[in-house]
This record gives sequence, structure tokens and C-alpha cells, in this order.
Amino acid sequence: MKKFGQAVSYNAADEASTASALRDRANELEGSGDYRRASVYHNAAAKAEDRADLWRGLLGRGSR
Repeated sequence: MKKFGQAVSYNAADEASTASALRDRANELEGSGDYRRASVYHNAAAKAEDRADLWRGLLGRGSR
């Protein structure tokens, strides 16, 4: 069970990191006025954060 928990924890952290990177890119695009592409990145970041929450839920840690 320890390996499973470690894998789940790793996946949650990876998804959270992905969400953060996507959000950073969205903010860069907004800064340059490209709101259409920024929206795509914001949506992708939200989905990545949802996936991170699902992984955390498997560990019983809840959201963020």
C-alpha cells in the first residue's frame, strides 16, 4: 500500500505543478493581450487542478 500511496501523492503533486505552469502561461498571454489563447490555458489549468484534487481524494486529503 505504501507504493500506491507514494504514486498517488506523486501524481497529485505533478498535476498541481502542471496546473501552476498552465496558469503562469495563461497570465503571460493575458499580459500580451492574447485573451483567447489565455482562456484555453486557464481551462486546462482548472482541469489539471481538478485531477490533482481527485488524486488527493484517493489519499483522503481533500482538496488543496
